[in-house]
Amino acid sequence: MSTSAASANIKRRLAAVLLGCFCAITTTVAHAHDAVVGGSPADGEVLASAPTTVTLEFSGEPKQGFNTMAISNSKGDVLVTGEPTVDGRNVTLAIPETTTLTPDEYTIGFQITSSDGHSTRGKTTFTIAERRYVTDIFFTPRRFKFRILVFMHH
Repeated sequence: MSTSAASANIKRRLAAVLLGCFCAITTTVAHAHDAVVGGSPADGEVLASAPTTVTLEFSGEPKQGFNTMAISNSKGDVLVTGEPTVDGRNVTLAIPETTTLTPDEYTIGFQITSSDGHSTRGKTTFTIAERRYVTDIFFTPRRFKFRILVFMHH
């Protein structure tokens, strides 16, 4: 094989590899749906008190309409459900004042219309911790402190 033929063969192979990489990358990007990248409360966060809203931050900007969020307790009871507000990448559901969230583990379930137009479902969790009251008592020559740890159960 001549040098020019070998060089042309290498160029064709390189072009094929580059085209294959380009197709793989663009196919992956085209099928990527928005994912949760943050929120308030954050996924797995432990809170001292109940939130008044829950917000999920997505990797893209979900489309308006056809979005829903729900909050359920550890037993699976749906306590709050509704259409959230969309503000850029943030999707927020208000928790009505008539809904009481007690210490428990909660799941935020969602179905949104991703920025690519496809439906995306998922969930995150948060926990409301038992209330703790702490008081300290320590006897030292110059100081008097008192500590009692009480857990309140509901």
